[in-house]
Parts: sequence; structure tokens; C-alpha cells
Amino acid sequence: MAESARHVSTNDEPVRHRRLALVLNGQAGGLLGQTDAAAMLQEKLAASGDEVVVIAPESGTLPERMKAAKDVGAACVVVAGGDGTIACAATALAFSGVSMGLIPSGTMNLLAKDLRIEPGDVDAAIEVLTHGQTRAIDVATVGGHVFLCASMLGTPARLSRHREAGRQRGNGVRAWAGFGRAALRALSRNRSMRVVLRADDRVMRVRTPSITVTVNRLDDDTARLFGRSDLSGGVLGVYLVRRSSPLRQALLVIRTVLTGRLRKPEIEVFTTRNLVVESGDAAMHVLLDGELRLIEPPLRYEVKPGALRVIVPRDR
Repeated sequence: MAESARHVSTNDEPVRHRRLALVLNGQAGGLLGQTDAAAMLQEKLAASGDEVVVIAPESGTLPERMKAAKDVGAACVVVAGGDGTIACAATALAFSGVSMGLIPSGTMNLLAKDLRIEPGDVDAAIEVLTHGQTRAIDVATVGGHVFLCASMLGTPARLSRHREAGRQRGNGVRAWAGFGRAALRALSRNRSMRVVLRADDRVMRVRTPSITVTVNRLDDDTARLFGRSDLSGGVLGVYLVRRSSPLRQALLVIRTVLTGRLRKPEIEVFTTRNLVVESGDAAMHVLLDGELRLIEPPLRYEVKPGALRVIVPRDR
């Protein structure tokens, strides 16, 4: 992966492409159970006269399919799936100059909402792909992984482990009840990480139950959880949850989910271009755009301005 995005224009450009590559995750919430989803999307995309190459699931793992999509000579790779699928595509496409188009079909759809692409509306998403414009946005990297929205350490990562275990047991009432009990146990233990943070010229030794790192700062203008108005500010937003009682932590989680805001006094907020998280642990569970990874510290976060080209609505 190249280390520079200086050859990628940050100016909006009208969409001009003749060949599209389509990669979809059939396990994404909006596509789950639709056996003809690929054919349906191919037909809709080809209606504008574009050539559409479908990268079939039989072509390999999701990362392998993303690489294959980039290698077919497409000017744009269209990704149908959730945040994890889109982040996987970004890993393959960042710094390449190949654009990414979105048909958001997941649970959170954070990037799609930031780009004003309506989740669950296939026709509206294809309208953007056909008549939209290309824009370069920032990404961030850590441990060799690219992420587009947020990385979380501590309590959110532990809760994600319980959520994944629950998914293996199905989606019924018993699975959700098991996740609820595990979540309450995780909050009640009030575990805090002991880490050293190096942010630009600052060094901080902290104990915190949770750290969230975002690509550019979150803001209240979007009125959404983890919403961002600026996707090309060239900074990382860092959110440290202060140590508190289990009850206060639980209330903070509930308030954050209900309001979509991460605010003081319970949370310390700052911005930086580079962040290093040092820990005595042999490995740390890191949540990247909803996908759980195990990464050996120190965790080196870095923002990459304008590294990814995406198709956005023309009025953005």
C-alpha cells in the first residue's frame, strides 16, 4: 500500500466510467436471503450503459474479491454491504485512484450516512453512482488495517466479542438475552486499560475503560451517532472515557446511543494527526468500523488525507 495520496485530487469531479466491478456481501442485513441480489444489482447498474463485471463469491475471500475487482480495470468498484465490507474495499482501493461506489446494506452504514447516501434504498444509491461526482476523503490506518469511521478499544471491543459469540448462537431471543447478560457483566467489572498515549508532541499516561479514535472529529450537526460533517479535515478525533462507577458508565453508554453525542465532562476530547497507543498487553482487541481485530501494540494510528475516492451525490 503506497504511503502517499498526493496524486489523488481532492476536488469534486463528475462521474465518468464505462466499466464497473460489483462486489456484494450477501450476509449484509439488507441483502440477507436475496439469492438473486447480484443479478438484480447488475441489471440496474447496466441500465445506464455501463459495463458491469460481477466478482462472484466463488472468486475467494472478501479481501481477495476486492483485489480482483480492482484488477479487472474498472474505474469504480461498487460495494454492496455494511461498514465492514466497505472498510475491506477501502483497504484495497485507498491510494489506488480507483473510485468506490456504495450500495449501503448493513446495520449502521456510518460512511454512507456521512455521504448522504440513503441506506436500504438501492435505486437511490444507483442514482448516485450514475449521476453523482467523485470526491477524495480521508482514511486512517492502524496495524496495517484501513478504517473509514471509527476505531474503538476497551469496553466497546469487549462488547463486540460478546456480540459475535451471540451471532454464532443465532438471532433469537436466547441469543439477545445472552448478549445482554454479557454486556452487563462487562460494564459491572468496570475494567480500565493502562496505556500510554503519544499524540503529536503530547505524552499521556492514562487509565480509561474506553478509547475511540475517529477519522476527523464527530460533530453535533449531523444529529447521529458517530456522525461527521467534515470527511477531509486531515485529523484524528480521540475520545477518552474518564473512569467512573459502573452505573455512570452504563448511563453514558445509554446517553450516547440515544443522543449520538460524545461529550464532556465524562469524555476528554482532542485531535491529532498521529496517535500511538502503548500497552503492556501482548495483543489488543481493536474494533475497526464494526469489525473486531487482534493487533499487537503499540498501535500506531495515522490519518491519510484524501486517500480514497468515493462517489457522492452531486449536491454535496
